[in-house]
Amino acid sequence: MEKLEILELAQIDYSHLVDPSLENNCIQNVMEALGPGGPGLMAVTGVPGVEALRITLLPLSRKLALMDDTQRRCILKGEWCCIYIVKYETKSSPRRIIF
Repeated sequence: MEKLEILELAQIDYSHLVDPSLENNCIQNVMEALGPGGPGLMAVTGVPGVEALRITLLPLSRKLALMDDTQRRCILKGEWCCIYIVKYETKSSPRRIIF
């Protein structure tokens, strides 16, 4: 049986991505993780507001997965079809997403 190699997950902090003074270091880290010799996966840590986004968007992933191909393509390509009424709601915003 072939032995599997366990790769370390590359991580980068969100604040490093948005700080122009750290741009060169970030580019190098991203290229190492996502380039030909890297694992092809990178985690971004410390993203502000991610918990609220996860709570809002994770339940919608099931709805998206259950849509027919035409409807899903419409949403994923950003072509908002007239079939949908789209609203968005967070604690700070009175809008709601409805599919």
